[in-house]
Amino acid sequence: MALCVFLGTASIGAVPAQAVDKVQLCNETSYFLRVATAIRSGGASRSQGWQVLVPGSCADSIIRPENTSEAYVHALSDPAHAGPGLIFDGRERFCTDALDTDFQIDGRRECRARGFRDSSFAPVDLRGNAPKVTFSETDEYSPQQARTAALQRLLRENGYAVARIDGVAGRQTDNAVQKYLKDRKLSSSLSTSALLQKLFDDISRQSDERGLRICNKTPHQVWAATGQVTQDGFSSRGWIRVDPDACTTAINAALNERFYFAYAEAVDANGVVISEGGRQKIWSGDFGMCVKTTRFVINGTNDCAERGFEEFSFQRIDTGDALSWTWTLE
Repeated sequence: MALCVFLGTASIGAVPAQAVDKVQLCNETSYFLRVATAIRSGGASRSQGWQVLVPGSCADSIIRPENTSEAYVHALSDPAHAGPGLIFDGRERFCTDALDTDFQIDGRRECRARGFRDSSFAPVDLRGNAPKVTFSETDEYSPQQARTAALQRLLRENGYAVARIDGVAGRQTDNAVQKYLKDRKLSSSLSTSALLQKLFDDISRQSDERGLRICNKTPHQVWAATGQVTQDGFSSRGWIRVDPDACTTAINAALNERFYFAYAEAVDANGVVISEGGRQKIWSGDFGMCVKTTRFVINGTNDCAERGFEEFSFQRIDTGDALSWTWTLE
């Protein structure tokens, strides 16, 4: 049975496994996806990731559910893609680690205190002999259309002229492909899979040179959230872990607006905000934005409490006309 997971939603309840030894994961989006899976059996649980799913492809989950287990999934677009990307989640919380880290985590309590993220997972329907999870965008693509849409997206992100990302190959897409192959001195006989990987590798190298980076110059672990102007007003996003003496990309796109917003707090080994000189070590400002305890993307800044969120005071960052910016925490 197939589970179609759409952005920010899950459509089924958890069902115990029936002699299932694997779950198939299928990516029918135009993005490379990072996928984490989790199982729960009685009082025990385990989460594991990150598994990379190429657009238009399927793969077996790296977690094998047992006969009495419940299975869950969480996925998001790879941060090499510019922009807000996709998130597929639900309401069950499990721990995840940084996207550049392979992880296997036993237990799902006190994630932040253990240095992990709280992430929201969607349940997987394990009925039937071949359970399947399909990740789809609002514009549903077939596997072939997903590959074509991914090709269009990656060409555009690499600076080639592609007007629409629609999964329909046309003259403009073909011309962009040929120009890319010529510019990179690649063979015109390159397979679609190899071409997608080449394009993805190129945007991965570029991703470090754009957007808002947060550098943590303290000896403490930091959790941060960001906000930005959107077509409909404002949106906030978090949580981002920044390890001691490390940097991470918080907004993964060229900074085309002048003002951005950010909040951060330093925590101890138990996940409690650190106090220094009688004051909590928090980097904040006077611009209210909505947050929640797990990973989130929230549109709008009004009525946070009424919508089930908290309101935190974010710092306003003036980037001028820069396309990249580093926010340093000391």
